[in-house]
Amino acid sequence: MLSVPNTFKEQVQLVVYLVHKFGNKGVEIVKAVKLIALADVYALRHYGSTLSSDTYYAMKNGPVASNIDNIIEQSDEYLGDLDRIQYVKEFLEREPGNTWSRVRAGQEADSDYLSERDTEVLDMIFEKYYDCSPRHIIEKTHQYQAWKKHESALQEAGSGRVEMEEEDFFENDGDLAAPKEVLSLSREFYGRV
Repeated sequence: MLSVPNTFKEQVQLVVYLVHKFGNKGVEIVKAVKLIALADVYALRHYGSTLSSDTYYAMKNGPVASNIDNIIEQSDEYLGDLDRIQYVKEFLEREPGNTWSRVRAGQEADSDYLSERDTEVLDMIFEKYYDCSPRHIIEKTHQYQAWKKHESALQEAGSGRVEMEEEDFFENDGDLAAPKEVLSLSREFYGRV
């Protein structure tokens, strides 16, 4: 029996659920990372919490959820422990190559780790961005003030990443804006958790 924390399993299953929707052809790694980020933005603005419960960094290609990126990339160095590596590889198959290569779901997601809200948000994001190129989705994420606020720091310092504040995603911009009443309730809920 693998000793893997539930939060990590939930993150893996979010990825598996989304990637499985792309079928046998899989999805570009960078696109999968960006779609999870968009799902988190939507969930935070509409429900007051993200799906991934991850730490976000501003990077060249937009906001990146750290653990989600490592799961999708199947980075043994960052996943660290052998149980985590085995758990990820049990569900995901990654083409060799860079972030533009593809990842596929070897099997369906384990629904024990996904809520109805998780699947509804991921379904909506998939439908909205399925046909979009990874470059188009990156451009979308560059429109968010939460990322723009770090753009100059990324360029000036030559830093690969800058940690972001989750609260910044409440800036109701981009094409995932929430109605004012919903955003207000989400902020209130977020402040209590």
